Amino acid sequence: MKKYLNDIFYGIVIYVVVAILAMIIYTALFLFDITKSATINQAYLAGSVLSLIVSFAFAWKSKPRSKSEAGRKGLIWMATSILLLMITISPGFKIFDVLLPVFGFWIYMLGILLGPLLYALIKHLK
Repeated sequence: MKKYLNDIFYGIVIYVVVAILAMIIYTALFLFDITKSATINQAYLAGSVLSLIVSFAFAWKSKPRSKSEAGRKGLIWMATSILLLMITISPGFKIFDVLLPVFGFWIYMLGILLGPLLYALIKHLK
């Protein structure tokens, strides 16, 4: 049970870190692209690289011992991020109707899922 709570905690921290870094990217996209604003899809596609890097870094810190443990961590982290997004952003802005069909959003979440699996691949975990 402790490992699941630890994974949920890591998922919360990953959500916060990626959200802060993503806001910096989104702000830069809007500031430097004065003639045309970035779409939600472009913003999430740009943030997907960040989500992969951050989840890989947290996987490196948490050191999963097997591929299945890395996959479990990735799933928990992704589910935690989606849940926190639903709780924090969706109720006030009704944005989830817009996000669910957006391809970039799912690539963004896939980055969170694949970070620990990439760690397992690089470390040759069994």
